[in-house]
Amino acid sequence: MKPSLVALGVFVLVLSPLACSKQEGLRGTATVTGKVLMEDNPLPFGAVQFYDAELVYSSLIQSDGSYKLENLPEGPVKICIRMRGELYASSRDEQQQKKQMVAVMKDKVPQGMTAEEAKERLMTIGMKGKRPGSAGFAKMMGKGPGDEMPMVNGTPLFKVVKGMPAEALTRFGQIHDKYGEYSKSPLTYIVLAGAQNHDIILK
Repeated sequence: MKPSLVALGVFVLVLSPLACSKQEGLRGTATVTGKVLMEDNPLPFGAVQFYDAELVYSSLIQSDGSYKLENLPEGPVKICIRMRGELYASSRDEQQQKKQMVAVMKDKVPQGMTAEEAKERLMTIGMKGKRPGSAGFAKMMGKGPGDEMPMVNGTPLFKVVKGMPAEALTRFGQIHDKYGEYSKSPLTYIVLAGAQNHDIILK
C-alpha cells in the first residue's frame, strides 16, 4: 500500500527551524565528485554533506547517485548522507538547536509528555495543511544557497519521491538514521588539492 502524499512530505521534507546550510565563505579550490552507492545500487536522491571544522558543504544527489562538491578547502571532513529534512541544512547546527529547545521546554511541557514528544507535536502542527503541490509545502522545501527548489536531474525533488513505494522510503529513513546525523555518521574523508573522485559506499 502506498503511503499518503502527506506522509511522503513528512518523510522527505520535515519542517526544520534552520535556513539553508552555510555556504558563504567558500575558500578552497578542491573539487570532489563521485557516486553514493547502497548495495552496489546508486542512491537516487538526498544530499551529500562534507563538514569541516566550521562549515558544511552540500550537494544534491542525482538519480544516478552522482554528486559534485566544489570550492572545498583541503583537509579532513566528516560526511553525512541526508535523506530527510531540509537537504541543505546543517545537522551539526540542528543538533545544537535541538538541545537548546529541549532545555527551554523542559519545565513547560504538558504533564505526561517528554520534551522530545512536545517538540514533535510542535513540528506536526507546523506541517498541518502543507501537502505536496501546495504553496505552504513549497516553502518548506530544502532550499539551496540560491534559494532554489531542489531538483534531481531537472525534476523537483518532491515529484521524484512521490512515486516511490513505502518500502523504499522506509529504507531511505534507515540510511538517514545511520548516515544523516553529524553525531552518528561514521563516514570521513580527507580532501586533497585539485579534482578527485570519491565514491561513498553505504553498508
